[in-house]
Amino acid sequence: MFCKQCGAELQNGTQFCQACGASQGGQAPSGYGGGYGGGYGGGYSGGGKIESYLVPNIIATLLCCLPLGIIGIIYSSGANSAASRGDWATAEQKASTAKTLFWVSFCIGLVAIIAQVAIAVSQQGLAN
Repeated sequence: MFCKQCGAELQNGTQFCQACGASQGGQAPSGYGGGYGGGYGGGYSGGGKIESYLVPNIIATLLCCLPLGIIGIIYSSGANSAASRGDWATAEQKASTAKTLFWVSFCIGLVAIIAQVAIAVSQQGLAN
């Protein structure tokens, strides 16, 4: 069986194409929030849940790198808003950016802590 819209190979009985989200003649699954293009609105992620990385970005803001953490919180909130609208492609894009910002913030914080410890140890050594 092949998708009517994009031609991707599908398992028999599949109602929606995994590649493009196009309907193959069945009903939308429960929890379907609408969208555009007759499918899932682009990058449907399966169960409709997006990991927005809001909590890790809040922690990164408080403990690691304030500017990147704040930007990460903004992207996380945008991912949550897009997911609630059913715009899965935008939600996944913003969540991916939020994840990247979290890890960059975490690494900057870790490097800063290591540098502070190294400076303190070297100053301690010079004092003796």
